[in-house]
Amino acid sequence: MFVYKIDTKLTKKEAEDLYKSLTFQEVEDLESYDMKAFDIEINGKMSSYVITSRYVLTRIILFFRQRSIEFSYEDITDDVFFNQIKFEDDDFNKNIDEFIKENITVDHILDKINQFGIESLTDTDKMKLENN
Repeated sequence: MFVYKIDTKLTKKEAEDLYKSLTFQEVEDLESYDMKAFDIEINGKMSSYVITSRYVLTRIILFFRQRSIEFSYEDITDDVFFNQIKFEDDDFNKNIDEFIKENITVDHILDKINQFGIESLTDTDKMKLENN
């Protein structure tokens, strides 16, 4: 699993209209994907933060391309591990905490110490180090 940021050129209204135009099967397909997401409007355009696999990301990319939706995406997993991003949604923050607990490695933590210092460690980081 990874964390991605997907930026679109869609306004909130355009995104809502797109969702309303989907068939029942398309909605069902999208909802069946193993992912956690948080949508936010940034500078009038819709962005999503998504915890998912590369496979599901590929499906999302295909969905956008089939509909000629302009978008860009980036893997922000390391930024999440290094606590460089804070999310405005409490539920998504809980998903992120769970993701970190399940996926962070000692190598990530050592990289974090090298880059930001030992004082940057969270309780989760310390627990992971103690358990290894």
